Amino acid sequence: MLRTKRVAAAIILAVLTLSSCGKEAEKGEALIYENTATNTATEGYKTIKPEKGTYIKTANFEGSMYFPNKEEIVYTGSEAVLKKICVSFGDEVKAGDLIAEIEVIYDELDLKKLELDIKNAENSFEAGLKAFDDSKEGKARKELYILENSKYLDMLKKSLADFNERISVKGIYAANDGIVSNVDSISIGDKLTYGTHIATTYDPNEIWMELSDYACDLRYGMEITLETGVAKNRQQFTGTVIYCDDILPDSLKKGVAYAKLNDPPSAGAFMNTSIRANVIDISGVILVPRNAVEPADTENYVRTIENGKPHKRQVIKGGQNTDVAWIVRGLDENIDVINGR
Repeated sequence: MLRTKRVAAAIILAVLTLSSCGKEAEKGEALIYENTATNTATEGYKTIKPEKGTYIKTANFEGSMYFPNKEEIVYTGSEAVLKKICVSFGDEVKAGDLIAEIEVIYDELDLKKLELDIKNAENSFEAGLKAFDDSKEGKARKELYILENSKYLDMLKKSLADFNERISVKGIYAANDGIVSNVDSISIGDKLTYGTHIATTYDPNEIWMELSDYACDLRYGMEITLETGVAKNRQQFTGTVIYCDDILPDSLKKGVAYAKLNDPPSAGAFMNTSIRANVIDISGVILVPRNAVEPADTENYVRTIENGKPHKRQVIKGGQNTDVAWIVRGLDENIDVINGR
């Protein structure tokens, strides 16, 4: 609130400095006198006194859910075929849960060839061992033979193990707990290659709202109110602005702000969402009914009763909402303002 007051005060100071309202306006005196009867009591004017109060201006914003902690579930294996999608939007998943069933594509001949290579290498290895005698030189040559040929045989066996591990993959799994926020449009029988995106999950304990704010009305720490739901089942949630453009130079402004929801609902609960915030909220300012202020060109006036006569008084308006106008110069609490007859 204090920051809001300081910003508003700075704005008003700029308005007062740039406005040229004449010497009489600076003194708060009436600028234009109407030629009316002295006896105002018979005129039937309704008057009010300006009041000091709190001026609030509310703005509405468009927004969408933003998940800062999310997992992109991507296939990272060999070419495969999708057999089944096991989750849908809004599902809760735990780490290790099956997201999709797949079948890896491979050539049976490649597997058979690798198995045959290993068998032949083993037979050749055993046969080679018989060629060495028990002499000192024979034993040395045998050790060298075992060392060299074992490496080749181990390499073939590792290749077979890797091959079997690759083709044994039957599913894609979640790495973290979360809620499914998106499932890609892929169909049963579609081929999956390395990098194919399957689904997205998010941490339900932290949901932000991404807000459009090209006017830079939102400020850091400001509270927002989010209302969502249908018909009579509308719910309200509050949040706090954690990122906005108001303190950034123009070259870095993106027209986007982010607010963290204090008690986020589930993703499926967001329907017909409206978001609003009090972009101005200051207390102790002069307020009059909005319809008591008359605009004329670039200036504003109120009609008053002063010294027993109706006057037309120029004022400087700081802003207005649907109910009241905020007057920053030209009125005080002791002046009777005409508000109808």
